Amino acid sequence: MSTENLTPLRRSSRLQAKATSTYAEDHISSPAGPSTARDEPKRPAKRPRKSASVIHDGEPKAESAKPLGPRGRRRLLSKLVDMPLDILFEIFGHLHPADLLHLSRTTKALRSVLMQRSAITIWRNARQNVEDLPDCPPDLSEPAYANLLFDQHCHFCIKARVMTALWTCRSRACKACLKEHFTQLFDLLVAASERMSPSPHQPIKTSSMVPMEYVSNKLLIPKRVANELLARIAECKGDEVALRELEKERVCAVKRLKESAALLTEWQIKQNHKRTMDLMEIRSRRRKQIIERLCWLGFGEDLKWMTYDRVEQFMEHPLVKQPKELTDRIWNNIKEPMIAFAQEARTERLMRERCAHYINRLSVVRDTVVRWLVHRPLWEPLPSIADFSYYTPGFRHIMGTPSDTFYKALDMPAAQLNALLQSAVRAWRSTMARKLYDMIVAATEPSAATTAVAAATPSLWNPDPAAAPAGEAEPTVNDIVSRVCSACTWFRCTNPGCNALLDYPRVLAHGCAHAAPALTLRPTTDREDLQNAYALVLDEQPWNFSRDKVVFDVQAAEAAAQVVRACGRDPACTDASAMRQDKTRLVCSLCSKGGMTCVMSWKRAVAHLCEHAREGRDAKLTLLSKRDTRIVLEREPARLLVPFGTLYRMYGCLRCRVGPPMTLSDVLDHCCDEHYVPFGVLEEDFDVHPDAEAEIGVPPNDMWYDASLFLTPIRR
Repeated sequence: MSTENLTPLRRSSRLQAKATSTYAEDHISSPAGPSTARDEPKRPAKRPRKSASVIHDGEPKAESAKPLGPRGRRRLLSKLVDMPLDILFEIFGHLHPADLLHLSRTTKALRSVLMQRSAITIWRNARQNVEDLPDCPPDLSEPAYANLLFDQHCHFCIKARVMTALWTCRSRACKACLKEHFTQLFDLLVAASERMSPSPHQPIKTSSMVPMEYVSNKLLIPKRVANELLARIAECKGDEVALRELEKERVCAVKRLKESAALLTEWQIKQNHKRTMDLMEIRSRRRKQIIERLCWLGFGEDLKWMTYDRVEQFMEHPLVKQPKELTDRIWNNIKEPMIAFAQEARTERLMRERCAHYINRLSVVRDTVVRWLVHRPLWEPLPSIADFSYYTPGFRHIMGTPSDTFYKALDMPAAQLNALLQSAVRAWRSTMARKLYDMIVAATEPSAATTAVAAATPSLWNPDPAAAPAGEAEPTVNDIVSRVCSACTWFRCTNPGCNALLDYPRVLAHGCAHAAPALTLRPTTDREDLQNAYALVLDEQPWNFSRDKVVFDVQAAEAAAQVVRACGRDPACTDASAMRQDKTRLVCSLCSKGGMTCVMSWKRAVAHLCEHAREGRDAKLTLLSKRDTRIVLEREPARLLVPFGTLYRMYGCLRCRVGPPMTLSDVLDHCCDEHYVPFGVLEEDFDVHPDAEAEIGVPPNDMWYDASLFLTPIRR
């Protein structure tokens, strides 16, 4: 075969020129001068070959050559730029613009290749690899466009992680550089007006001639652009024609900037959404993989029956929520805490299974009672659902049946259900009155209370008070009612964060007395199972279930007796309703000084005296005369308008009928947010809560008045 028909091998003209220049320099620098022989390019010296070690008899084996370390592999890509340009362009065209940007910053040789004008096709092809990316604006080069889009560094101080791009201004800036390199629109308008001569005609629209961005409630403009505009305005020297031409030119330029900025903003929103969806998918995949691995370890049944709170806790777990693929190495790192979480889920499942019979019965009681409670006034002293289940005989019988019995929903006519619940309410009121009476006796007559407690037989499903000991008369209904409803009967909440002073019937509705305790994850007794069921189904427990939430306050009873005597009544035969009807107002001798008089209602006077007694001070009360009381009652509504709306928790929602009392503003917000009632109405959407801090129109705190208003002499 003739060699004339062979196609010559393809060579790079750029490399040949580079090699020729190198060899020419070698000939010139040679001391022997130019050679007459054929000029042939010198080949680079070969690396000397390292022969394998030879093993001789009786001689130790030579050590093998060590593998090259990082220093030997450092320049593996140094010959990349020696490849033909069309091959380089083809390779680089498949990269992401951010990769091209980083590649151009590695070496000078790569930068010279990527930053020349002939490389524009590389950047365009790379830009097409980004989905929905708008074309490069005419005011930016392709590398500058890629830098604006993908380089999250401040363009002024190179600070990293500057996520917000100012598209209209074509830059990214950190907070410090925003203050240093940007100016506000107002300052630009003031400076522009100073450079223009006053004219009767309409001034130019300076704000439309510069790109600006809305950042932190401010319109910011790059100082460089602002100074440029001010210089050009100064060059016009007040010539209106030149100013109009400048305005037209700048407005068109800014319009193009805003149009491209709108496209870039839309693209960024799509990218952020896509990124969010990708992260959600990765998190979901990681979550499923963790669940699969836990199921392999035998926790499948425990994870299946997790509660909503436990599922949310699992999804928000810092080891589960990470947007990273789950590998074997990562699983080995997080295996122990994940197994611990699954163990907690198993413990909770076993706890729920242990009290499943109580959960079933409480659900039946709840579904039966709720339909009836909806039609009752909120302020009426009624048992809670937990009280119905524990303190009323009919429902208590259901709760106390053997654990292998499960109930369905009670289906009975409305009239029969109403009669049943009315009877249950009467039984509850009687039981609660006796409990409060025994509490009073236990505090005032310790010997009798000790004998009664010793005679009682404790039982979970026998919460009724014990009968009177032998030889003692059983208290009559009148004795119980007069003692419980007396104006001198006061109880106190033992919760350190509350410590509220309670009268009857507020003591039966107080939230702390119904608050459910924390779940017992490893219960051992039937009582703990019942408490767990109350917490899971109702998030409350029967009134004073642990018998230590509410106690009779002897000190408050003594203070109340002093208040009743100050009002001219006999503490032994005065009930709270009579004191409320009198609408009396009293004055404290210790707090009334400096020309001001401390006035309070009778309920507030009881708490006021207790505060002084804890401080070791003896205060005397003075009853205001009818004339002075009338003056106070006339001035109170105006002074209580704001506090009763924002301070005092007095109201509850009639639609929910659960939860603690709220202030007027809070209950109105609750009706709007939860029930979509924009303007709640009293007695239709909300009403006075039975655990209200105050009575309507009666100040629950001390009120100060000018002493000159009153004529009643104060006892000192």
